[in-house]
Amino acid sequence: MTTTLSPVPKLQFFTNDGKPANGYKLFTYIAGTSTKLATYTDSTGGTPNSNPIVLDFRGEARVWLPPNTPYKFVFAPGTDTDPPGSPIWTVDQVQNAQLLTLYGGVDTGTSNTYLLNFDANFSGYEDGIVVYFVPANTNTGPSVVGINGLGAVPIVTQTGVAVSAGQIVQNQVVSMIYLGGSFRLLTGTTFSGFFTGTLTGMTATVTGTFSYRVSNGIVTLNQQSGGNITGTSNATTMTLTDLPDVISSPQNQVYAVCDKLIDNSVECYGSAVVAGSTVSFRVATVSGSKVVDGAFTNSGTKGIAEEWGLIYQL
Repeated sequence: MTTTLSPVPKLQFFTNDGKPANGYKLFTYIAGTSTKLATYTDSTGGTPNSNPIVLDFRGEARVWLPPNTPYKFVFAPGTDTDPPGSPIWTVDQVQNAQLLTLYGGVDTGTSNTYLLNFDANFSGYEDGIVVYFVPANTNTGPSVVGINGLGAVPIVTQTGVAVSAGQIVQNQVVSMIYLGGSFRLLTGTTFSGFFTGTLTGMTATVTGTFSYRVSNGIVTLNQQSGGNITGTSNATTMTLTDLPDVISSPQNQVYAVCDKLIDNSVECYGSAVVAGSTVSFRVATVSGSKVVDGAFTNSGTKGIAEEWGLIYQL
């Protein structure tokens, strides 16, 4: 069994000649100021001490501090004035430093408006604050969160866009970090949806139905039209456009290998580059002894075959 040294259960003070400081005074202030700040008689923080605290006949007092709150202590004779004119000593930046939980519990708000109350002494939102909480409701659209009465701020995706319906799921732990005026969802959230995408590079507009699922920042994108999505080629390029914001890539492009592409009526392998809300395709061709990315044929049938899929990291 590992043990640790007990903390001091009571503070005790002594006079200059080493006797208990019976009746002496301990003033407590906000660190670096002359503004009084209460301490407490026990761990509940329900009953504040007098300020100054008058020490008992043993020179003792129960002095409990809220975590991560810096104080200035001023020790003075019992005959001194308030504020003290002849203190014995002053110690600034007295603090009970603790690593507090990042867990905010179950929110007490409504769908799209999440409210949290922390033990942490938040004086304001700052970049780098990480929060975990359990939503009481699934969101139905863009959402905000308010912590400890500091006001509501937006909840956004890793790419900085407002969350859409179903990204915050009832009873599933949400993790997020405060950056630049909003809370960004961290990995761990799972959500899914459908959208209509458009293929370019054909003589006529070609659209199809696609599904997506995002888990831990990994996007699984699938073709759901129930057959091949094809058109008559009139270009050596092909793109899929209209990806929803929640699965659009960040500023950096994402490269992935895929199959089930159709070029000149033949299924083939190729690659996909996700940039913003667009996926750009290339077909695999043989160059000497290597397989490299190549252009589509600018005639015949091209598109995406049934059961096509793509996996990439946001």
